[in-house]
Amino acid sequence: MKGFCLESAGNGMYFSTARDTFRFGLVLLHQGVWGNYKILVDKDFMEEMLNSSQSLNPSYGYLIWLNGKSSIVLSESDNNRVFSFAPQAPSDLIAALGKNR
Repeated sequence: MKGFCLESAGNGMYFSTARDTFRFGLVLLHQGVWGNYKILVDKDFMEEMLNSSQSLNPSYGYLIWLNGKSSIVLSESDNNRVFSFAPQAPSDLIAALGKNR
């Protein structure tokens, strides 16, 4: 899968091109499959990534923001907000927005 690799900047952050980000989204959309290749083989991790990972912030799965949950704690705030992060979007929307959303 040429070009799918993310490059580390050495400080715990990752950078990718728009094309690679799009490919990552397609892998998530197709539940870990890219063409004929199973990229994310751990079904349990995939399930946990696409569902609330803990009770303190129901709108966050592993590495993924989840729309349509009961509340959200934004990364820049400690306040619980009782709304989804994208209220006009479908409730099943997921977003890999990164650490600083």
